[in-house]
Amino acid sequence: IGRIDRIVESLLGFARATAPKFEQMQISSVIEEALGFFADDIEKRGIKLIKKFDTVPNITVDPGQISQVFSNLLLNAIQAMPEGGELNVSIGEGEKKDAVLKSVLIKVSDTGHGIPKESLGKLFDPFFTTKHGGTGLGLTIAHSIVDGHRGEISVSSEIEKGTEFSVTLPITQ
Repeated sequence: IGRIDRIVESLLGFARATAPKFEQMQISSVIEEALGFFADDIEKRGIKLIKKFDTVPNITVDPGQISQVFSNLLLNAIQAMPEGGELNVSIGEGEKKDAVLKSVLIKVSDTGHGIPKESLGKLFDPFFTTKHGGTGLGLTIAHSIVDGHRGEISVSSEIEKGTEFSVTLPITQ
């Protein structure tokens, strides 16, 4: 029943995706808040958190939606390391055009079990999951939100070495 409830809740969230309500903010504050949600899990699993936050300008995002993206990426990383490991979160400059910064790049990587190559292309597909008990909607929703912000999300992974998600978000909408 709990699993069905989570699936239905995810489906409803996916179905009623709302238009973003943009505001200017520092992306590090969104990520710090998301990390705060998982501080207990990080500590209990013996995960070493490594943050590298470069100074970047405020960006225009929907804070609630972007928080959902990074909460999902952080949760997936933490769940990939049940016996501990390293969780790396970085914020840096993205693309520049004519010496003007156009985007920021946020990376979330773990030293967990990794994702098989044959699964990488399906990760953002609805209902595809590599986790027992997963709904297969978390990354689909994250991808949809990033698209709605005119950004990009990508993944690279190596079995037994870990996974890295890269999210590029434009400075302005």
